[in-house]
Amino acid sequence: MVLFLYRLLSAPIAGALFFVQKKWIRVGKEDPLRAQERWGKTNARRSQNHRLVWFHAASVGESVALIDVIRKLLNENSDWQVLITTFTRTSAKIMADSLPEGAVHQMVPLEHTPSIRRFLKHWQPDLVVWTESDIWPLILSEIHRKKIPTVMVNGVISERSYNRLKRFRGSIKKLLSPFETGLIKDQEALDRYRELGLANGNLRCVGSLKEATLMAEVDAPVFNQVQAAINRRPVWLAGSTHPNEFPQIVATHKILLKSYPDMLLIHAPRHPENAALVRQSSGAEGWKIAQRSLGELPSADCEVFLADTIGEMRLWHQLSPISFIGGSLSADRGHNPFEAAALGSAILYGPSVEHFGEVYQRYSLAGAAIQVSNAVDLAENIIKLQEPDYRRGFTAAASKVRFDGAGAFTKTYSFLQQRLDKFDAP
Repeated sequence: MVLFLYRLLSAPIAGALFFVQKKWIRVGKEDPLRAQERWGKTNARRSQNHRLVWFHAASVGESVALIDVIRKLLNENSDWQVLITTFTRTSAKIMADSLPEGAVHQMVPLEHTPSIRRFLKHWQPDLVVWTESDIWPLILSEIHRKKIPTVMVNGVISERSYNRLKRFRGSIKKLLSPFETGLIKDQEALDRYRELGLANGNLRCVGSLKEATLMAEVDAPVFNQVQAAINRRPVWLAGSTHPNEFPQIVATHKILLKSYPDMLLIHAPRHPENAALVRQSSGAEGWKIAQRSLGELPSADCEVFLADTIGEMRLWHQLSPISFIGGSLSADRGHNPFEAAALGSAILYGPSVEHFGEVYQRYSLAGAAIQVSNAVDLAENIIKLQEPDYRRGFTAAASKVRFDGAGAFTKTYSFLQQRLDKFDAP
């Protein structure tokens, strides 16, 4: 009944979606050159000589986690083409720069049945690989209606999402039970998905694909240029931060400057469009700010380097020996520490990490990360981490934890390769 009502109500809102998209374009959240893809229209071509596997990922982290899998699948399966869809403009830009030959990126169609059917008619996927918990009822319904084999990989589901979805257990089961298999991040998520009826319980716990992602090399000339500007100054990174955290980041840096007057803060907000808020909060202290999006470099008397660009977080982690992972001193439930761990940056995080609770528990128990409670606590631990030997203990432990958990890539790839092989079985 809930799905029926959802489908019924979605029919007359196409006009509203058109105006929503216009707003996205106006505020920079949508690329006007790709707006037609939301309606299932495209100039991209589907190869008629290849089978096609469609990967769907919600945003940046999910899509980046798939790149190594996609690259290996294409290298070992010359008769397959890959389509990957994402929702955000940021992820689209990263995919354009990162996808191997043989892979095509498209914006995922809107929840509008004619657009979804147009998309499926054009691309005719032989297999759909869904990631995490990005549940779009009309899209999944149309996939199942056409009886396209579908699997879930890197399945995660927060307690909040689970509590919301279980109120509609019957309808959610109808959407999730047609999945063939679910490769799930951890036992807690597996139990929740089993309760919701995913793949009729045909689930496997394989670990986090994000943790297994290989870190691509940063652009060496850019790294060398920024490193030369920083020189030998002490540096710390506040990465993926949210507006409610900006005052705490300022308070932390203010404390640090008393002990280290030449300390540089690299501040990389989660959403670059919040750069003005970062400038406002830091500028109120009279600090000199250099802004990456303007092509500026941190001078010797610059206190804050505003890293407000897309797709360069690896660069900031590699430049900074100490990283605070944002979203964790606010109510945003945290972001993952995997890039910092992979690039040898000591990890600090706040108490709000519900999205990655199991991950941070492993890192904390292994002595691979430090939880802080406020600006004073954060500053005190950054000061302690200035000691190289002390810091090295955390980065070495983090590297070990990450590699211990990196079996997810092998398990996920092996499963998908076996699934592709079934298409050639007699």
